[in-house]
Amino acid sequence: MRKIDELVIRGKPEAMAQFKARLQAASDGDWAYRYAVAGRPVPQEWMRPMIVFRSRESPGRRAVKTWLSEERTDEFRLGGTLADDSERMSDEEHNIAIGSFAEFLDSSAIGLDVEVVRIPFRVKMENLVSFEAMRRLRSFAEMPDKTHLDRSDLTRWRRFVTRVYLDSSAIYPEELDGWLEAEGYPEEIRQALLEFYDSALVLLGEYDEERVPS
Repeated sequence: MRKIDELVIRGKPEAMAQFKARLQAASDGDWAYRYAVAGRPVPQEWMRPMIVFRSRESPGRRAVKTWLSEERTDEFRLGGTLADDSERMSDEEHNIAIGSFAEFLDSSAIGLDVEVVRIPFRVKMENLVSFEAMRRLRSFAEMPDKTHLDRSDLTRWRRFVTRVYLDSSAIYPEELDGWLEAEGYPEEIRQALLEFYDSALVLLGEYDEERVPS
């Protein structure tokens, strides 16, 4: 399993537009803008717009290309990293390049209300839960205001937790907390969701035990 870190960049749409313009003007230093790829349809899905960069070769480090995927107008994510010579990169090489690229992004975001977040490797949630549970989790994460939980948000969260229980999936709270943090949920909301998650699993387990004839 590859153990490669992730990068997420978030900000209000107007700040992200300024940030993108700065990136596309970058031409010196360790990283330089190369070209942009417009979003377009591909079989069964839509390929998001991308911005491609190239690093300079330096002692002990190969030149690499990396690209940002424009997930939404308020969020970009690291799409991938590829060595210029097309040879396979080790996880360590990937993470060194990602660290350098994050510094470049940070410097481009100075003075803008834009946050560059490097997320250490973790097992992807898709590998821990069923397809249906992941669908419900993504549906929950589409809530527009992640600083507040209303009744409909809690209903979607409850459906996700119920599916996890029925699937007998094993998710550590730390893994779920990391996923929620990467999606932009503040600490107090994550804490409330995790407390609900733990108590709901206990309640569902006790309910099942009561249903089993003694």
